[in-house]
Amino acid sequence: MRYIIWGTGGAARKFLNENLLSFLACGEITAVVDGNPQKAGQSFFGKTVILPEQAARIPYDRIIICSTFHREIVWEAAQLGLDTDKMVSMLEMKKEIARYYLETCRITEKRILVLGDSKHQLFPVYKEYFQHFSFLPINELGKLGEQEYDYILLTELSNTGFNQASDDELTLQERVICCLDNMYHINRQIILPSSTFMMIYANSELKVSYGEAYPDKTFLEIRFMGYAGWGYIFHVVSRNILYAEQKGYIPVVNMMTCRNTYLEEGELGKVNAWEKFFDQPAGYTMADVMRAKHVILAPQEQEGAYENRGFYQKLVMKPRLQEMFDNYMKTFYAHGRTLGVLYRGTDYANLKPYNHPVQPTLSMMLDKVSEKSKEWGLEQIYLCTEVEEAVSAFRERFGDKVFCYPQMRYSEDCSDYLGTLTFGRKEDAFYRGADYWILLNALAKCDSLVAGQCGGAHMAMEMNGGKYRHIYQFDLGKYGVAKR
Repeated sequence: MRYIIWGTGGAARKFLNENLLSFLACGEITAVVDGNPQKAGQSFFGKTVILPEQAARIPYDRIIICSTFHREIVWEAAQLGLDTDKMVSMLEMKKEIARYYLETCRITEKRILVLGDSKHQLFPVYKEYFQHFSFLPINELGKLGEQEYDYILLTELSNTGFNQASDDELTLQERVICCLDNMYHINRQIILPSSTFMMIYANSELKVSYGEAYPDKTFLEIRFMGYAGWGYIFHVVSRNILYAEQKGYIPVVNMMTCRNTYLEEGELGKVNAWEKFFDQPAGYTMADVMRAKHVILAPQEQEGAYENRGFYQKLVMKPRLQEMFDNYMKTFYAHGRTLGVLYRGTDYANLKPYNHPVQPTLSMMLDKVSEKSKEWGLEQIYLCTEVEEAVSAFRERFGDKVFCYPQMRYSEDCSDYLGTLTFGRKEDAFYRGADYWILLNALAKCDSLVAGQCGGAHMAMEMNGGKYRHIYQFDLGKYGVAKR
């Protein structure tokens, strides 16, 4: 498959950083096009940028529009004589590649060797998703010849010998792939980077039947991948609810049949974690879905058209969560105008998950909060963090101006994924979920925001609805991905 990438802005850069390895597994990028004459001749992901009128001379099977100006680009391409039937959006391309692996390669039926880190949060999902599954740690590559497999799937990698500073532009997983190719002579086509699995899982919409009930209804079962927090969960649920409404489906959130952050030990398959906190969006439950004749397993990604801006206002909290929420917000509002701060450390900072945003250090965050609180005239500081040492450092620096939600926290040197950890208390999963929901609601009510790039920050901004007077977000690149 030969691809032309149309666009070199932020959307294109993000899209290729996250999905380039998947495209190379299915073909090659033959050209990069941009309508800005000032960008012509520049290098973008190893290709020289050309103008649209030059694209007709380039061989292609797909033109991927990596821009928000989709209609304008299609019109321009038509005027130049390009085949607009071969033009696809970024999400359409992801879904096409997902279908290729599921329908043509029948990937779920093949022998899959997972290579990498068994502590990665998606590891349990791999075991459930593939029928024939085996695992080899990345530090035991010498045993590769002893394994039987049809495909090698790389996990996201953290703190390995491959994750070293380098003068080249290879990403962390590209270095591993080069090693497999050069040292072990593995066919490049059977090596699947973690982004490919994410693409397959997140973009496949599967039809299933669990029984004969409700023959006149179609349910949209909204599931999740691994130990995700509320930020990712709400992102998926909100867009799929709107998608269901437009398609005439009945949305039901399933946090019962797959392991997730908010299930207690022994609750898997018995309790729907969503229903500990919120009502189901349409009144139906998984008990209904598991008897239904027509069920669609929802994709994790939906087009931007399904962005559900009124989602948070429509959520109905369970009485227990509502009482906790109301009690804390009375305390929060007593502080008046406040600078909200979200600092992520622990697993994020220590494991450096591949292709995730680099987080600021504690000293960087302290200095930026000091700068912005003075610049914006805000004395009260509301600190959201899972790091115990960060609370101490903020109070040492800013004194009684700092206040926090009363939650249990972790040590800065924690190097396990937080979604897999517990505090050992009764109903720990519930309290972790409730605490996170309440503290982010409070963060969304602050006057202004200072944060790193992370799911919690994006969730707070969505909940805030554009009402922050000021926002500062660190942009420090991504772990294991060279800036291109």
